[in-house]
Amino acid sequence: MVKLMQCIRKQPRLGVDEFRAAWESYGERLRAVAIELGAVRVTLSTTLETPLNDALAAARGSARAFDGVAEIVWPSGAAVLADASLPATRERIARLRALQEEFADPGRSAFFFVHEQELLGEDEITGT
Repeated sequence: MVKLMQCIRKQPRLGVDEFRAAWESYGERLRAVAIELGAVRVTLSTTLETPLNDALAAARGSARAFDGVAEIVWPSGAAVLADASLPATRERIARLRALQEEFADPGRSAFFFVHEQELLGEDEITGT
């Protein structure tokens, strides 16, 4: 599996509730574009508002958590690479980027591709 990871920090002008509303709306559009691009899974995660996150960052000396993480998954990198240079793909990505600019702070966010290696799956936990 190949994933496009979008680790998002909200624009400083937005409150948590404003960000989450924009993030959910973005997720709906992200899903539609991902389907057009042949993705097989899309996930949207929102960071929990809990003191545990601050404690983790302090204990590890790390930056604070991202406000949201989106994952778009393809079965292989070949599918992503084949479509990446097509004008229609570039147009779809431009639409998503325009949406992101409404709520995301791109200079403090991160966007990157990864290869997923599953080490523990739901089947192993449930015994199915």
